[in-house]
Formats: sequence, C-alpha cells, structure tokens
Amino acid sequence: MNIMLRLCGVLLTTAVLNACGAIPVSTDFDPEWHQPASATFAWLPKPAHSVDPMVDNDLVAARIHRAVDEQLEAKGFTATASEAQASVLVTYHIGEEEKLDINTFHSNFGYYPCWHCWGPGFDNDVWVSQYTQGKLVIDVVDAQTKKLVWRGVASRRVPDFKSPQERDTYMRETVAAIFKKFTPS
Repeated sequence: MNIMLRLCGVLLTTAVLNACGAIPVSTDFDPEWHQPASATFAWLPKPAHSVDPMVDNDLVAARIHRAVDEQLEAKGFTATASEAQASVLVTYHIGEEEKLDINTFHSNFGYYPCWHCWGPGFDNDVWVSQYTQGKLVIDVVDAQTKKLVWRGVASRRVPDFKSPQERDTYMRETVAAIFKKFTPS
C-alpha cells in the first residue's frame, strides 16, 4: 500500500511538471533573410480544402490569428490588410493525431504468493492511456520572393477543454512558445 501511495505521488508530480513545463518547439529559418526595416505582415488566405473540421474551423482560425497578431506586433511588426503592402506573409497548418502512452513499472518485489513460484521476482504493471497530440505549424513567407523564410512548430497534448477561454489560453500559450524562438536577424 505504501508503495502505491508513493507511486501515485510520483505520477501526480510528473503530470503537474509536464503540464507546467515548456512546450516543445522546433524552428527552421533562412539565415540569409533579414527582417525588413518596415516590418509589416498580412495573412495568406487558407486553402479551400480543410484537413479536419474538428481541428481547423473558424473558431480555431480566429484564435490562431489573434495569438499570432499579438506575437508579431510585440516583435515590431504591423498588420496590414493587403498582401501588396506586407513585407512578410503568414499562414499556419494545424492537425491532431491519436497517440498511446505506455508506461511499464515494477509494482512489487518479493516472493510470489503461489506454490509454483520460486525465489524473488517482480510484478510488472503496464498502464496504457490514449491521448490526442496537437501540432501547430506557423510559416512566415517573404512577400517579395514568396519563399518560406521561417517556420515554427509546436506539438503538445490536447487537454479536455471545459470552456472557450481554456481553448484560447491553450492557443495563446502555444503560439507564444513558437514565437519565443522567432529569430530573424
């Protein structure tokens, strides 16, 4: 019983640290590209085909646009309504994937309580949980050359949201983590 309580404590601590930990982000960029002096941005129109309406819909798009706008404006960019006036163009890609989390651990050590078991042994417990992994890709394209100059990617577990505010907070945190690594020279 004491081992189970300790194990539950370790699992709870791990879950809390994972929830509070950094969002994994990877970036790629063109080292030759430099942020223009008059840094302006506009959104590229989304393609007509949608990947999954549960993932990419008008509500999600609005959250992403608000969060990206805030981050770019904090980095000195100004939003424009026209692609012709923009120095960079912004777009995003979003998706979800079902994943399995498999954890194996030894829950008991000692002699088995059975007549045919000899000597010390371990009881192995396997816990399997299914979760949704979300991925957000943000692309920054040079407006003149139409070439990709920066890409940020974040992947993280998608929690069970209880309200639109939780969804908004989740998206703002994800986008902020991506733009923390925005590094045009």
